[in-house]
Amino acid sequence: MVDRPGAVQSNIRLGGPAPGRTDPDLPALRLANMIYGGYFSSRLVENIREGKGYTYSPRSSVDHQAAGSSFQVEADVATEVTGPALLETWYELGRMALLPVTEAELDGARRYVLGSMALSTATHAGLASTLSALVGAGLPRGGWPSTSRPSRR
Repeated sequence: MVDRPGAVQSNIRLGGPAPGRTDPDLPALRLANMIYGGYFSSRLVENIREGKGYTYSPRSSVDHQAAGSSFQVEADVATEVTGPALLETWYELGRMALLPVTEAELDGARRYVLGSMALSTATHAGLASTLSALVGAGLPRGGWPSTSRPSRR
């Protein structure tokens, strides 16, 4: 917590470690992140943006860097609602831990992730960028089509 007297806005940032790119729990975490705060129909957006009006664009993400992977939550709020916004942010994290997600939430998150992937790889440049990021992260090429021998089709 950094006190800045006279500031009109607070920047809420929470974070912690997350599974790496090759962890078998990563796909489940990605869906949980979407439901929590990873896209516009998330619980966090519904609560502190739509319901309470504390912020315009709260979000959460799972990021992968060379030093490790992390889960991050961000929201910029008016100073006078810092406490209530932080409380609601923690409330939604607790709700994710204690209550099962609904089928509708899970279906919405799945559709969003699949649609985003389809859009991001729809062009040669997008596909090359995605594959480059995966190879750059050290993921194995197993299962990818081989370019070293001609196809037998």
